[in-house]
Amino acid sequence: MKKIYGLLMIIGILVFQACEGPQGPPGIDGMDGKDGVDGEDGGLFLSMVLEAGVDFTEENGYRATGDLEIFEGDNLLVFIALGLDDEENVVWMPLPQTFFVEQGIVIYNYFFTKNSFTIFMDASVSPDELGPEWMEDQYFRVVVIPGEHFQEASSRIDLKDYYAVMKWLGKSESDVEALRLR
Repeated sequence: MKKIYGLLMIIGILVFQACEGPQGPPGIDGMDGKDGVDGEDGGLFLSMVLEAGVDFTEENGYRATGDLEIFEGDNLLVFIALGLDDEENVVWMPLPQTFFVEQGIVIYNYFFTKNSFTIFMDASVSPDELGPEWMEDQYFRVVVIPGEHFQEASSRIDLKDYYAVMKWLGKSESDVEALRLR
């Protein structure tokens, strides 16, 4: 019995010694991310989602302007309503948008400054030749994303997808504010 006990002890010592050995090869290093600025817990950033209906006419120069304070570095996204999908959801497309119509080309675009933004319609033909579906009752959504979060947003979500932008901002339809343009 002493021989078996001794043999088990020797095997036990060898097993525990076998747990040590040379260090294996190093693994592949991951990509280090850029350290961000520390923020406050639960902090939020201010973003806005606005909606406006526009009639493009000769009187308004085929453009509509809104007064809106846009801080340095903030970004503005503008989407146009194209209609409804099969599930009755509004299809929002980002501007600029170019449409090839029977009469020529119709383009909707926008620009903004720190105090205002302008949505405009341009065409390769006289607007008189275009039907009312291109000129009247055009609906736009304007999304303001603070500049400090724009780079993060552009790397995390598809900024051309209105619904992805709304989800990322934590916004719902009830958060959309009406905006009157001039």
